[in-house]
Amino acid sequence: MKKILLSVLGLLLCGAAVWACFDDDPFSDLSKPEVTVSGGDGSTSDVTTEGGTTARDDNGNFSPVNPDFPDLPDLKPEEQTRKYADILVSAFPLTLNVAFSGFIDPDGKQCNQPITRLCLLYFSTAGKWIILKDIRNPKYQVVSDAEGKRALFGKHTIPSAMGYPRGDVMPVMLYFEGHNHQSFNLNAVLTSTDKVPFDNMAIGIRPTDNIRPY
Repeated sequence: MKKILLSVLGLLLCGAAVWACFDDDPFSDLSKPEVTVSGGDGSTSDVTTEGGTTARDDNGNFSPVNPDFPDLPDLKPEEQTRKYADILVSAFPLTLNVAFSGFIDPDGKQCNQPITRLCLLYFSTAGKWIILKDIRNPKYQVVSDAEGKRALFGKHTIPSAMGYPRGDVMPVMLYFEGHNHQSFNLNAVLTSTDKVPFDNMAIGIRPTDNIRPY
């Protein structure tokens, strides 16, 4: 009996040590930074990534040099002036945790109609917008408050850098559609050659060399 008690105590101590090494603060948010993306008809999307870091400096401006990745190529001047919701530096595959606010009716009330379509788009290296994920009539609740972020588009939402070299900016956009409401004109974006067709609606992703396995 004494040996059993000692073994159990040893396992508890090991577990506590592993947990302490994993996270000094178990209540901390490991999914920073949070990005708020604007949308049509009064909608917003709050987005976090697993392990991504922002390219903004302490003043909120996009910084050419990222202190977390000092050997990453400088952010190109034209990317610093584009109206991204944010630019994130991250490895792949990348999971986007999203909370979608839903739409607002013209009278200012929350629209209670279900979301019938949600898409994840990225701007390809060929210079056009591509739908990477297209979910029709989802069987799960899409609308939630900002605390209800989850992988609406699935785990490993963006599987790779999609042909973008290290340090370049790959724009991605989130699209939601419901009863007479939409985040933006999807057809207009799919025919656009603009990396940021609407202000504060695209998130820029800068790939690093650190590619995580599935």
